[in-house]
Amino acid sequence: MRWYRRQGYVVIARNYHTRYGELDLVCWNGKILVFVEVKTRTTRTYGLPVDSIHQYKLDKLYLATQIWLQRNNYQGELLFQLLGIQLTKNKAYISVRELYSI
Repeated sequence: MRWYRRQGYVVIARNYHTRYGELDLVCWNGKILVFVEVKTRTTRTYGLPVDSIHQYKLDKLYLATQIWLQRNNYQGELLFQLLGIQLTKNKAYISVRELYSI
């Protein structure tokens, strides 16, 4: 969340629960609404954090997003991002993968 704030985003929702699952972050950058799925890992044994998000999770993310959009009557531009955080003893490495923009 701090990373997005440092990038100039306003975090308007976090851990937003729906019947389809949770939206980790909903952010606004002044033009585009960004839905963020956050994955954190302490080891690369199973790959990068963003690589652990499979199609089933993306489908649930899409459905949860539709609920948020309906409840908040938002009809503008939006973007989906995956935020990966790789933790080590001394540092956290951040990677962002944009899925798609609508």
